[in-house]
Amino acid sequence: MNDKNWIKFRMIAWSIVAILLSVILAICINGWGGNIFSSSIFTREFTISNMKVVKELKFDDIDDLKNIKIDFNASDLIISENDENNIIIIVKSNKNLKDKKYINTKVSSQTLNIEDLNNRSSRNIFGIFNGYSLEVEVKVPKSYKENITINNRVGDITFNSDLNLNNLDIEVKTGDIDGNQKINAKKTTVNNKVGNMDFNYLNGEDVSIEGKTGDIDIDEFSGKGNIESQVGDIACDIKNLTGDFSLKSKVGDLELYINRDLSFSFEGNKSFDNLDTDLKFNNVSQSSDYFAGQYGDNPVNKITANVKTGDISINN
Repeated sequence: MNDKNWIKFRMIAWSIVAILLSVILAICINGWGGNIFSSSIFTREFTISNMKVVKELKFDDIDDLKNIKIDFNASDLIISENDENNIIIIVKSNKNLKDKKYINTKVSSQTLNIEDLNNRSSRNIFGIFNGYSLEVEVKVPKSYKENITINNRVGDITFNSDLNLNNLDIEVKTGDIDGNQKINAKKTTVNNKVGNMDFNYLNGEDVSIEGKTGDIDIDEFSGKGNIESQVGDIACDIKNLTGDFSLKSKVGDLELYINRDLSFSFEGNKSFDNLDTDLKFNNVSQSSDYFAGQYGDNPVNKITANVKTGDISINN
């Protein structure tokens, strides 16, 4: 084999190795239970159009129910409202399974447990050819005001109804979260590793939202707590404060709109000249990388904004 052919052989061999390593990396990111191409632009539209109802469950005895616990490996979840005083679960899939086992449900210790079976047993070694898509809708009555816990490894979460809860706890590895209605909870905890988060209305005595990669957008916020994004923009419209509120982004812009009727202290890691705002602050203290001031009369609550790489804008 001459030198030119040997070089070509090495280039082809290394290209094959690079492709295989990319596939392995994708599997590691999504896990063996995920279909690494399930959300691609080539298949998602087709999959959605082929979804149909394959199972429906109803739980009537819910008066003593204190917890709804949802543990999904690779399914989309929709929370909606049920006009009747029971919980209905509607399962949609793009495939009919012979054993008809799409999800498991069990009521135990005042907890309704819901878990999908969209896992490694339904897939080949690459998680590609044998996979099926699931969409699970959980219809919850207005009367339910206890706790909802959601753990979703790969899949989107959509809230299509108002919620008034004690605790809302959400953990997502890969997927978007859309809160299309009003979410009220004494304590709200959201942790999303990869995906955007959009909330129309969020109200809570204790709110903690953390995203590693993805934008966070809250159209209307009331309460106290903290929002943090490792990589992604944060946009928040603050209507009311019941305590201190902290916002932090390592890489991304921070855009705030604050109700002008509020009184608050503000502290940010930008000089006033680098803040994009038309608010008039009093009792100002600042340096090249720090600004603190007060807005309104006798402020009690404090807003803290910290951005390492990005801009901060307030009411602009």
